[in-house]
Amino acid sequence: MYPDRNPDTPYAGIFVKEQHESLIRNGVKCDLFVIEGFRSKIEYASTAINLLIKSQFGGYDIIHIHYGLSGLFTLLAPFRSIWKRTILTLHGGDILEDQGKTVQVLITKQVIKRIGKVITLNATMNRIVAQAQANYETLPCGVDTDFFSPQAAASKRNLILFPGRKDRTVKNFSFFQAVMNAYAERHGEMQIVPLDGFTREEVRHLMSESSALLMTSISEGSPQSIKEAMSCDLPVVSSDVGDVRSIVGSTPGTRIFQLSDRPDYVADLLHEAILEGSQRPGARRERILRLGLDNEQITKRLMQIYAEQIHGL
Repeated sequence: MYPDRNPDTPYAGIFVKEQHESLIRNGVKCDLFVIEGFRSKIEYASTAINLLIKSQFGGYDIIHIHYGLSGLFTLLAPFRSIWKRTILTLHGGDILEDQGKTVQVLITKQVIKRIGKVITLNATMNRIVAQAQANYETLPCGVDTDFFSPQAAASKRNLILFPGRKDRTVKNFSFFQAVMNAYAERHGEMQIVPLDGFTREEVRHLMSESSALLMTSISEGSPQSIKEAMSCDLPVVSSDVGDVRSIVGSTPGTRIFQLSDRPDYVADLLHEAILEGSQRPGARRERILRLGLDNEQITKRLMQIYAEQIHGL
């Protein structure tokens, strides 16, 4: 879960890199160890002994791992001192069964029992973690609000963004397409743009010139695309997944729907959000900043978590 490793998805895990860089800017000395799990899930197992040695003899105050399988080394660790110094950030597919990764979820639940503190992304994850671990906290990855900011555009284009690859079942493109078909019949044609294969700069540009982002996912943790879109002040409409409801709240230019809703109903919500967004410029970005979801604010809390964990050793 780190960018520039997998040529097929070069920006996967960019939020982890941004968190790492933000910690360094704030004076935290960090060593980085990347597990290239995209090659094979065996990578997580084959690096476990190496990680165990590093965590035991590397002189680290805190070991912060991202994604449940990255914590396999804790199952080999005989000393509780390693467990207590280890913090795990979960990301969704590693703990949410409705994303279809059953074996990973089972392993992650065992890892959680040997972790000093677990960082989750939403209330659903909290309920799962609470069954095995008392020390947990919700802290989503932040967004680079300096980078993802409204860009000057001559005019909005009739573009609706789909946040992800169309072939990923969990992203539910079939429902997205049904909504857009209904939208075309009721409100006029819109061009669909899946956010797949673009550079970060291109994504920012698209978010600044599009009419809205529509997320139809079956399951999410804390989707970065929602936070990035809102940071660019783009209207967003989303299924009620992950922490999206708590992020958007009642912000003008946003709507939440259930996957049991009819496509034509969601199409009308999308139209409402687009109209309302044009009437309330700045509201989506203000919401992100008010919630403290920028990278710097998230980093400050993360550093507090590190200090609390060290103090409790």
